[in-house]
Amino acid sequence: MPNERPSLSILMPAYNEEPGLESAVLECLETCRKAGLVFEFIIVNDCSKDRTGEIANRLAENHPEVRVCHHEVNKGAGAGIRTGLQAAGMEYLIFIPVDNPLSPEDLAPYLPHLGQADIIAGIREQRVGYPLLARVGSFIYSRILIPLLFRLRVKDPNWIQVYRRSIFSEQGIRIDYDGMFFPVAILIQAQRKGLVIVSVPARMKLRLHGKATCFRFTAVWKAFKDMMDFYRAAPR
Repeated sequence: MPNERPSLSILMPAYNEEPGLESAVLECLETCRKAGLVFEFIIVNDCSKDRTGEIANRLAENHPEVRVCHHEVNKGAGAGIRTGLQAAGMEYLIFIPVDNPLSPEDLAPYLPHLGQADIIAGIREQRVGYPLLARVGSFIYSRILIPLLFRLRVKDPNWIQVYRRSIFSEQGIRIDYDGMFFPVAILIQAQRKGLVIVSVPARMKLRLHGKATCFRFTAVWKAFKDMMDFYRAAPR
């Protein structure tokens, strides 16, 4: 694949994102067009209760790069990635949250590594919008527990990552978790298989619409439970 024309599937799971979905998608489309990418954009509507599905369908009607997949029940971000992966056709894929759409500055650090790395992991300089307790919890989770249990060398395993699509079909990388632990599990599997993982600087934007679900006790508890289940099940 020529580096000047990278091929990218952009996956955007969306649950009750009516206020911000359209602007997020349009910003990503503009960024990818300016970068000269060969790309497709896949919205996974995770059984939203608002007009998210309707907006997604309209975007697909108006923009040929956009396709929509609909979940009949709410399944979580990891399931959204699995659904998007099944629909994706490009060499690389990237998971983009609605509240952090790609600007040209956000995308630029990833591009030089397309065609070379198997996974490109974005490393945030700061957690924007995190309350103090969430910052402390995030530090303990990503900088203490994950390295201690799994010896993972990626410092920010829960942010935006680009994956070579073939690692799932040819390298046996599995997405077994629907909550926040799924990107961590992908990185651990990839590191153990000796795949090429590079880290790039990334920024986190302040969420303008709605509330993030990652701070909820149920989401945090599920991430911890999934982490321990993976630790007990994985060979060491």
